[in-house]
Amino acid sequence: MIEPRIKGLMKTGNAIFETTHYCKDGSVIPVEVHANIIEFGGHKYILSAARDITQRKKDETALIDREQRFRSLFENNPVPIFVQDTKSNYINVNAVGCKLLGYSKEEILAAPAQNMILPEKFEEARENFRRALRGESVTYEAPTLGKSGERLELSVTLIPVMVDNEVAGIYSVAEDITQRKKAAEALRQSEEKYRTILEEMGEGYYEIDAKGNLIFFNEAGVRLYGYTMEEMLGMNYKVFTPHELWSAQVAAHEDVFRTGIPKRLHPTVAVKKDGTNIYMEDSIFPIRNEKGEIVGLRGIARDVTDRTKAEEELKKALDTINITLEGTIEAIAMMSELRDPYTAGHQRMVTELAIAIADEVGMPLNHKPGLRVAGLLHDIGKVRVPSEILSKPGKLSTLEMGLAKAHAEAGYEIVKAIKFPWPVCRIIIEHHERIDGSGYPHGLKGDQITPEAKILAVADVVEAMMSHRPYRPALGEERALDEITRNKGTLYDETVADACIRLFTEKGFKFSEYSHTNPS
Repeated sequence: MIEPRIKGLMKTGNAIFETTHYCKDGSVIPVEVHANIIEFGGHKYILSAARDITQRKKDETALIDREQRFRSLFENNPVPIFVQDTKSNYINVNAVGCKLLGYSKEEILAAPAQNMILPEKFEEARENFRRALRGESVTYEAPTLGKSGERLELSVTLIPVMVDNEVAGIYSVAEDITQRKKAAEALRQSEEKYRTILEEMGEGYYEIDAKGNLIFFNEAGVRLYGYTMEEMLGMNYKVFTPHELWSAQVAAHEDVFRTGIPKRLHPTVAVKKDGTNIYMEDSIFPIRNEKGEIVGLRGIARDVTDRTKAEEELKKALDTINITLEGTIEAIAMMSELRDPYTAGHQRMVTELAIAIADEVGMPLNHKPGLRVAGLLHDIGKVRVPSEILSKPGKLSTLEMGLAKAHAEAGYEIVKAIKFPWPVCRIIIEHHERIDGSGYPHGLKGDQITPEAKILAVADVVEAMMSHRPYRPALGEERALDEITRNKGTLYDETVADACIRLFTEKGFKFSEYSHTNPS
């Protein structure tokens, strides 16, 4: 390294450069060398002076290190930071600041600062910048448009950068408060709606303290109970409760106090000022303090007197309709049985067994009424089958068998005009279908068959085999259970078959209304 420098020195006559010197103790130190060419006695000599620059090197290294740390801190700071000169031009911005506004660093540095400020806020922003130039730290809200055009709500703090007691630039530290502003506005609107709703709602709203005394209520609550506001304030809720319901109402309130779980649409009765009773639905919620402790209850009381009375009348009417419907179904079911004394009671017994199987397999409650109706009517189509075929003691011919099988479709045609709330028609037409597709009339398989029809199929076979028929005596329980045991999973649904077997072998099922004997 020295030789090139000497050559350069010989050309220029002087040089300043840095190099290293080895000390006597073996250490190496950086030095700054000042060299000059001098002439003496016709010869050229190099006159050099070396200065130890160890401390300067350390200071430079420290300075570089501080600059790198500052740059890293600036760039990686999670807070958006913008640096402006005294003329408000942007001279630096960190990555988070770029991300906040949606611009690249180059775009921000090339644009005038006012481009980032909404026009209606420009004068305020300029005045705050002037204050920062006077050495003040200023925090203010500065709505801004991002590159996408979306309005950003920012809180900006201007921090003067002081050099030799003069402002050399401004740090702008930004905080995105868009969500906070939205939340605050939403809260304001919510509170306004809350107040409006409380006063406009038709239901009575109330708040009571831990002792059950009224501390707040709306106009609807005043109208509901017939008292004045002055009379109700401080009144205990027991005043509105009939004596016979005190314990139930107190228990409901204490339950919410104890568990913190709201009690919704709690039915009760209230006493008005004039002594009349009204039916109520009371929804009760806990009131908590800042520590989360329950210090009272709030509730919404709804007058359901008219609805309750209407429901009672409707229930009476529905009970009457149900009784009439059941009687009609029973009458229709008897039509086919009257034509064939050998199958009298068959549909009732099949229905009894089908419902027992449905309970055993856990069929949903709302499916059982449809199963019951379909069971009572499943052979109604036999009214279209000639009576001589139904009571024929011998084996049926192919034609006769075809006519007999047609009863499933005939039953469907008879009841299809009735608008049942259950798939009664489908259950009737499918009660002779089999799991492997060998049944009739459509050869359905597996899940193509309704669950109710699968149950009815097993109940129908078991009851028929246990009963006397013109062409054979009763085969008995053992033969009937053997039939479904051998063919479960093939002809009959396996789950249904197993449930039926359990009913007879483990739970002692017996037909209750009719005996399986020869008709007299």
